[in-house]
Amino acid sequence: MFYDTAGIHAAACTLVGFSRPSIIKLLNSRDDNNLESSPSIKNMGILQFVSYCFILIFIHHLVVFYLEIFRLNEFFTTLLRVFLSSVGTFGLIYTIQFLFNNSKV
Repeated sequence: MFYDTAGIHAAACTLVGFSRPSIIKLLNSRDDNNLESSPSIKNMGILQFVSYCFILIFIHHLVVFYLEIFRLNEFFTTLLRVFLSSVGTFGLIYTIQFLFNNSKV
């Protein structure tokens, strides 16, 4: 259906792209109107950034791993793979935020 991993990643990224505005609206308070700013710890705050990042990473990995395996008989082992991969990816993104952020948070 998606031919190979490039198609699977494209499907997952498309879903993340469509769900991103909803996640941002869900995490922002009613008084906070910074939807156009780029997501970072500096712009969003640490709790909102962690929630935002982890939700989108988890959605992406969930789609990638389940489209890759395309069966539900290994549901919990695949879910464990999704969770562990999401934690690793989040750790990398969190580290990069601090490496390339010029100002103090």
